Amino acid sequence: MSTLHREDGGQAVVLIAVVMLGMIMAVGLAMDTGQLYDGRRTAQEAADAAAFAGATVIYQHGCPLDAGGLPLAPCAAAIDAATKDATLNHYATNTPTNGTTVTIAHPPTSGSQLGNVKCVQVTVSTPVRTTLVPQQAAFTTVKAHSTACSLKPLEPYAIMTIDQQCSAPDIPALYVGGSLELQGGSIQVNACTPHTGYDAINSSGTVTLSGSGSETDVVGTTTSGSWPDLETGSQVRADPLAGTLPPLTNGLTTWGTPECAPQVNQPGIYTGDASSNCMYVFAPGTYIFEGAGIHLSGTDAGACTGRYVSTSATAAIAAGTQTVTPASMTSISVGKMLIVDTGTSTEGVVPSAVTATSFTAMFAKPHAGTWSIAGGCPSGEDTDDGGVFFFFTDSAYPATNGSCANPSLKIEGGVSTALTAPTSGTYKGLLLWQDSVCTDPISIGSAGGALYTSGTMYAPNAAITGNGNGSAVVVSQMIAKTVNTQNGDFTMNYVPGLNFTGAVPAIVE
Repeated sequence: MSTLHREDGGQAVVLIAVVMLGMIMAVGLAMDTGQLYDGRRTAQEAADAAAFAGATVIYQHGCPLDAGGLPLAPCAAAIDAATKDATLNHYATNTPTNGTTVTIAHPPTSGSQLGNVKCVQVTVSTPVRTTLVPQQAAFTTVKAHSTACSLKPLEPYAIMTIDQQCSAPDIPALYVGGSLELQGGSIQVNACTPHTGYDAINSSGTVTLSGSGSETDVVGTTTSGSWPDLETGSQVRADPLAGTLPPLTNGLTTWGTPECAPQVNQPGIYTGDASSNCMYVFAPGTYIFEGAGIHLSGTDAGACTGRYVSTSATAAIAAGTQTVTPASMTSISVGKMLIVDTGTSTEGVVPSAVTATSFTAMFAKPHAGTWSIAGGCPSGEDTDDGGVFFFFTDSAYPATNGSCANPSLKIEGGVSTALTAPTSGTYKGLLLWQDSVCTDPISIGSAGGALYTSGTMYAPNAAITGNGNGSAVVVSQMIAKTVNTQNGDFTMNYVPGLNFTGAVPAIVE
């Protein structure tokens, strides 16, 4: 009987070969996954950077604007900036690998910002070279999408004093000598804890804050007077409008000196003061005062813009956001300054929403009975609605070696002044801006008539002051180096969406 012998050595070699092949495949797939991840991440970074570059052009007013102040699409400058940035990061047609594409859209053609002319969309598609998988295989192509926009951040502050220096003894960064009644916003004071004899804020008058979350935030710890919801030792808040670009002079007409009504002043460049004892009517648009200003101090001096409004309402309302149904809605629109007068109580309000029969606005005071509602310029002297933006700068603008008016703005006329900030466009919600090269205070008290304004007043290197006669002043937002209401009676109805909030480029998706 014979015995059969079987050799197992060959099977072991095959088994080892199969195991080794599996291990090699696992390592290869891990390497492929890492390469795909790295390729996706690199493409995403390039797409983000390119989209941000395009949005920055929009933010810097590098695109032509339509009649409403919005970028015209497509904006070649924004697309070119995004393209160049992608190229600098080595992404272009067939770069870094054959088959790579970079698609740039203004406005975006998909996503949450579809059709938004303030946004740029970038899509990078690139095949990634892998170890085991052929480069041209469909599943080795990675895509990265990015959309960046010129956005407007919201700040909760109706008053911001942005000066952080504490070098002026006995001069508080915020002083209230009369009354300050604020509805719907907070106060931010950047002044630090100063030396002896200096208060960051001081009130010998009355300060009232109403609205959920309203408070007085002060970086310093020395205060004087009564301040509601006071929070000392707060953090410094950056100037929210610091990155805003000033208006361009290209294409603007130089008019010289503003003229009295019935002449309607047109947008453009002015090199002479509005200082006559009369009413000045301003058509909607941007006004650049180069080394000149608006000085209203006569008994008949005042200023206005917008269509005439004269109607009434019968209702009892509390302070806060309220809806009113007037007898007529003619020429009442979102963002327009309206003057409410019950005979015993007067204030300015700005509609945040309107319908065919009513408007909604923030009220600082309660009202009852039948009250009048007025707005715009006097009948027969009125102009179109849309609002005005005043930019006060030096005589050499856009250079900075000229001289500024002293002051740029002084509203102390004997008749009421009613001004509405732009309701659309690049400077929507910005009523006035005093260039940082101009340092003399802005005076917004009124000697006889009241002052009613909507929108933001911005003086980054100067004070905004009232005057000493207890005048009535209605403003929406003040951002300045310092604020001194003196003995004025200030009423503020703060609605963030109706003020200027600046703009910053940002990745949104």
